[in-house]
Amino acid sequence: MNNRVEYKEHIGVMKEEVINILTSLPKGIFIDATYGYGSHFDYFLNNCHHLSFIGFDRDADAVINSKPEHK
Repeated sequence: MNNRVEYKEHIGVMKEEVINILTSLPKGIFIDATYGYGSHFDYFLNNCHHLSFIGFDRDADAVINSKPEHK
């Protein structure tokens, strides 16, 4: 498969806004169906300890080339 986006580091946007929503949720499971490069996923993992996270993406190349802290 071609490297469509050259897997340049992605800087997530609106992370603080999403964290404000996630921190108000009860304990549970959060599914990130747009895992992509993993930058948002790591941020959520490190800031919402009351949630369990599952991440996936249909772009297998993006996931394979991600550099998340949790790998």
